[in-house]
This record gives sequence, C-alpha cells and structure tokens, in this order.
Amino acid sequence: MLSFLRSSASSAKKSGGFEQRDPAERRCEPRHRVRLQSGRILDPRCRPICNCVIRDLSKGGARLLTPPTAEVSNNILFFDDQKQQMASAEVRWRKGQEMGIQFAR
Repeated sequence: MLSFLRSSASSAKKSGGFEQRDPAERRCEPRHRVRLQSGRILDPRCRPICNCVIRDLSKGGARLLTPPTAEVSNNILFFDDQKQQMASAEVRWRKGQEMGIQFAR
C-alpha cells in the first residue's frame, strides 16, 4: 500500500501546500501527468505520421509515447485528441519510444 502512495520522481515537491521547483528541472511550466489521453503526430505539411499516447502535459510541451516503428522528424505538428487542438512543436529529446516536445511560441 505504501509503495502505491509514494509518488515517483517528479519535478515538483509539495511543501506546506505550495509547490517547490526542483532546481535541476529545466521546464518553465510544471508538467501534469495525464492518463489514457491520445494524440497524433503530423509532419509540417499536415500528413499523419503516427498516433501517440500523451504521458505528461504542460503549457510548454509534452512527453509522448510513440510506436516503435514511428519515424518522427524534429519539427512536427501535434494534435491533442481531447482538446481538439493542433500546435507546432519541436522534438527536444528522445529515449526509446518516448519523446519530449516543446510547443512553438
């Protein structure tokens, strides 16, 4: 039961009701874990590349889980199925099937 209640490593720690940012965290906005939220990755010409699962979401970007065969370039369009919104984004990091994207400003 205790292991379920323990939170995994995160970018913010709660203390006295306020969030404290981890100094090593480079995000400008706090990220929020989402559950079973889908999205789509498109190329800059609006051609579909693959579906994805949104793991974390913030105002500035997202962490996505993609299929192992997906070939995603560094500049993409990201469509959030729940919000029905599209945004230009840049892939900032990749690790296995996960990638972090930063939304264009």
